[in-house]
Amino acid sequence: MLNVSQIAELAQVGLSAVSNWRKRFEDFPRPVESVPGGRDLFELQEVERWLEKRGRLDRAGRGRHLLFQAADLLRSELSAASMTEALGAALALVALGRRRTGSLNGVWDAEAILALAAASDPGLDDLFRPLREIDRRSADRVLDLVLEIDEPDLPECFEWLLTRHNQQQGMAEKSGGDIQTALLLALTRGETGAVYDPAAGLGGFLIALWRAAAGQGRELFGQEVDATASRLARQRFLVHEIPVSLAAGDTLLDDGWPELRADVVVCDPPYRAKKSWPAGAARDPRWAFGPPPVSTDFAWLQHAAYHLTESGRAYVFLPPGSLFRGGREADLRMQLLANGTVEAVVSLPPRTSLRTGIPEALWILRRPGGGDDRDPVLL
Repeated sequence: MLNVSQIAELAQVGLSAVSNWRKRFEDFPRPVESVPGGRDLFELQEVERWLEKRGRLDRAGRGRHLLFQAADLLRSELSAASMTEALGAALALVALGRRRTGSLNGVWDAEAILALAAASDPGLDDLFRPLREIDRRSADRVLDLVLEIDEPDLPECFEWLLTRHNQQQGMAEKSGGDIQTALLLALTRGETGAVYDPAAGLGGFLIALWRAAAGQGRELFGQEVDATASRLARQRFLVHEIPVSLAAGDTLLDDGWPELRADVVVCDPPYRAKKSWPAGAARDPRWAFGPPPVSTDFAWLQHAAYHLTESGRAYVFLPPGSLFRGGREADLRMQLLANGTVEAVVSLPPRTSLRTGIPEALWILRRPGGGDDRDPVLL
């Protein structure tokens, strides 16, 4: 079943266009059900036939059209987030299978393709678990639909799937067209080497930086605490065929890359987060200036600086309060400045970030040390 909003998304038009079609065309499909709130629901296949007849299902939208059908099969079985993971698993599985075999024409059911993927790379099994856990007949039917998507269209279909997921979850994702990403691309232009995002989310920063360098001289590392986001990010990199090393878990409490030294660290961490630091935190080598306070802003700054190479740069987006709050944060701010760690602070206007309307501060950091021989801080 589809509502009017989903029909608009399928046809790549606005809601007003769908409303106009319902008024103008007598053959527009009739709603088959109404849900509380007055929203009509339409039969997917009828809508598809009508859109195809009117030339609204072009080749570019064929993959999205097939994913809509696959989502419709899972709608009654899974939550929205679980459905995204299962469809992402199907896209990643088909992408991997085609690369390993050149074709999946001789392998048609989910169990066979899952076995093929496990044999080629057992370490990826967790990515496909959401597909393995659903009803086997449903999994087969979902894969049948995904197998109809042309291989070059798989990455675009995955991005569209993530867009829907973010809309459903009330989130936004870095896409390369947002201001934060554009700023990072300008600041890191020409830099090579390892790139690290300790709050990777769905991997948007890492993918944008990889694409900007055309993959040349780039190694990607990241960590993400949210299990769903971590799995979707790994599926995403697999579909795009971008090599990445992505750890799961809480970066601040359990550093997944303790030995990593990166040439570029990018980080847009959760705002206003708080942590209870475990006993022995003072011995953590990341906290060179002492354990951070309960508020995590200066934990992210110290973590980012710790993971830099001697010539590396870190770019950390934080709320403006990080520039003036007192107490323990003021002490840490003073020590970061005194040790030459802060190279620049850029004040950003409201709505720079896709996920908040407040102004931001971009901290640009160097590896601690150097003191008086370093240039003054650029504000």
